[in-house]
Amino acid sequence: MVKMNGYFINCDWGTTRFRLRLIDTATGDMLARLRNDDGAAALALRAYGEDRATLFRDTLQGHMQTLATRAEMDLSRIPIVISGMASSSIGWRELPYAKLPFALDAKDAIWHNLNDTGKPGGVHAAGVFLFSGLRSDKDVLRGEETQVIGVAQLPQVAPLMDDVLILLPGTHSKHVQVVDHRITDFHTHMTGELYHTLRHHGSLQHSTGSSAFQEDEPLLLTGPIRESFCEGLDESTKAPLSANLFRVRSRQLLDDCEASSNSAFLSGLLIGSEVQSLRHQWPDEKPLVLCAGQRLCELYEIALKTLCPKSSVTIIPPSDVSRLSALGQSVAFQHIFNTTAGGADGPVIDGSVVDVPT
Repeated sequence: MVKMNGYFINCDWGTTRFRLRLIDTATGDMLARLRNDDGAAALALRAYGEDRATLFRDTLQGHMQTLATRAEMDLSRIPIVISGMASSSIGWRELPYAKLPFALDAKDAIWHNLNDTGKPGGVHAAGVFLFSGLRSDKDVLRGEETQVIGVAQLPQVAPLMDDVLILLPGTHSKHVQVVDHRITDFHTHMTGELYHTLRHHGSLQHSTGSSAFQEDEPLLLTGPIRESFCEGLDESTKAPLSANLFRVRSRQLLDDCEASSNSAFLSGLLIGSEVQSLRHQWPDEKPLVLCAGQRLCELYEIALKTLCPKSSVTIIPPSDVSRLSALGQSVAFQHIFNTTAGGADGPVIDGSVVDVPT
């Protein structure tokens, strides 16, 4: 945890979701927050014909005003730390990826101070620090590396950082390998995006029903719904995903299965396919750490117990998962603070800096 006084603003700017949190750097407590659908993809579409950087800046400033109202504080002298898709090709300003291996003390992170302070229409904050993502030879991520840094701060997981595989389910699930406190490899699975696409487009939408249950809420795994999910897990072991998907349709036509049952079955197929890939990506069994939000935690827990029964699995409570980005950014911001205060060189891009209040 950062060893300085004051606050910072944790901004997790994802592809589909925007999250903003006021963090007490001394305790790590979240004092105020907001969440909405102003993700990078939505803003990139809205920016057609106008300056995208201006749209991102104005969006952040508007949400900062809302956060200040909720916190009942003046946030104009508090720094903002941004990770996620804001540094991508569809974001505020594209930054190059950091490369593997990536140390979990954030010393390898690439960052830029957008430094809008004092500019007309700029964000009223003590610096806007934008962090880049991470690349391997075949894959990329933005934002999840910050979450993994946060995972390493949790006492129940810290002893595992010598050799562990961290699972971060979501729209684009990430499987991240950590060896000697460094990220050494990772793989992306488009599980969440496929689930959303198949339920809302194409022939399977008629079998799953787009309103069968809310995608932002936990799937209640009881009775027939749990059985359908587990049936999907079992079927995922018998054939490739493309050969299994039409079974979602035939369950409706031949077995009179309801939309909620078919949605649970589809979820089992997709998550089962993802979890099974662990054996191919990392043949040697590794300790696993599951970092899933409330909507997905139980689904992945069941999948791991069913399909990887010999693996040691540590499950991070969803309440801790929700603060991983803030924990990771605390470490990253401490690195910025130490670098700028000590005059040391770091992997900063165009690193003009402002005074950081303490």
